[in-house]
Amino acid sequence: MSTRWDERKLDTYVEYAAVVKEVHRAAKAAFAARANLDDLPALLAEMNEAENRRSVLFERLVLLAEPAAITAANAVNAKLWAGLHLARAQQGSDSDWDPVGQGLIEALSELHRQARVDLGIAGDFRPAA
Repeated sequence: MSTRWDERKLDTYVEYAAVVKEVHRAAKAAFAARANLDDLPALLAEMNEAENRRSVLFERLVLLAEPAAITAANAVNAKLWAGLHLARAQQGSDSDWDPVGQGLIEALSELHRQARVDLGIAGDFRPAA
């Protein structure tokens, strides 16, 4: 049983991180579309669809993960929502996006660390530079 739950946890962590990246890419594309408003509706729809998938996966993560990993995932959500806000507002410059991306990378790295602890994966985690 423990192995089965660990496999489900691993799958959930991987799927959640992947969809977070998908939402971020879609939000970044929608933010960049402020110069070409014809593309904006489709890009926002793609972003919102991905965000809906992230929300569902987050619920699974909350049911399976340890509290420290859930806290880390909440931080990921907050950083991601900052990007969604910029994309929806369609205001700001490219330099406004940089802290959002960097904050998300840092939050995802912490989630990876906590997921490894939750899954009992030994070794020091060092995110890619």
